[in-house]
Amino acid sequence: MIWAFAAAISFAAMDLLWRRVLMQTGYWKALLFRSTFSSVLLLALIVWTGQGLGQGLEEAVPWDAKAVIRVFGIPVLTGVGGLLLFSLALRHAPVHLVAAIVNLTGLSVVFWNGWLYPEQIEWSGWLIGSLLTAFTGLAIWLVLSSKLQRSNEGKMAWGLVLSVLAVLTWGRGYVQYAESLKETDALTLAASVELGVFMMALLLTVISRSQVISRAQSQRWNETPWRLLFLVGTGVGFAAWALCMAFDEWPAYKVGMVTLLTPVLVVSWSALVAKEKLTMADVVAFLLVLASQVLFVWSEWD
Repeated sequence: MIWAFAAAISFAAMDLLWRRVLMQTGYWKALLFRSTFSSVLLLALIVWTGQGLGQGLEEAVPWDAKAVIRVFGIPVLTGVGGLLLFSLALRHAPVHLVAAIVNLTGLSVVFWNGWLYPEQIEWSGWLIGSLLTAFTGLAIWLVLSSKLQRSNEGKMAWGLVLSVLAVLTWGRGYVQYAESLKETDALTLAASVELGVFMMALLLTVISRSQVISRAQSQRWNETPWRLLFLVGTGVGFAAWALCMAFDEWPAYKVGMVTLLTPVLVVSWSALVAKEKLTMADVVAFLLVLASQVLFVWSEWD
């Protein structure tokens, strides 16, 4: 449980820092250096801890091309694919709307886990109540975000579709983590995904000069927010590792439930640090998602 909460808290903090980064530089360049820092951190941890393919497992795994594709294929492809869809969504919809949908990733994990591995879920009244409460709160946030953007509705609709596809893609990948971790360790899996993101960002940075979110069309190197990018990169690296550790110890649906804590933290920190004003509906949504976490944690002791 500790690893799942650590991942949720880390991703919330990185979400706030990431927004600040995107206000100062282009998306692809920011993603390139963010993934560089996160990859270097994870690879350094692998060297430091001596982890590697199959190490630390009860039985040694004979590695070949098919095994690598089976274990790392879906996590890497869904990680990269989700980010690409997320990037495209930002072209058609504002950040606050895309972010509201991305917060549904935890529910996407529960959905995929229930569909692919229904025998893993231990249903209880508390768990069902937690799911319904969280869905209600997140739905309120989604409606609020949609109302903030009324112009160019056709273009925004594409942003909604792409955001939902990103959430479903990430959710499918996260469910695979638990299966892949039967044959590799958490550090190696997290590093493989971040390296995949790095290669995608490098390719798209080379072939595209577009700035998805930027106040200026071009930014000089000395204007790049290196300190923030380093913090985000290392933070994402730690969060990815913590997430893999959580999936290694817990069923995917339980990890998904805990990650619903992320939007609660983002909203509360935005209000405290960025001084963003909350409406009454925001407060209601906040309390509902927070209540879903209380119900879920209570269900673990039921």
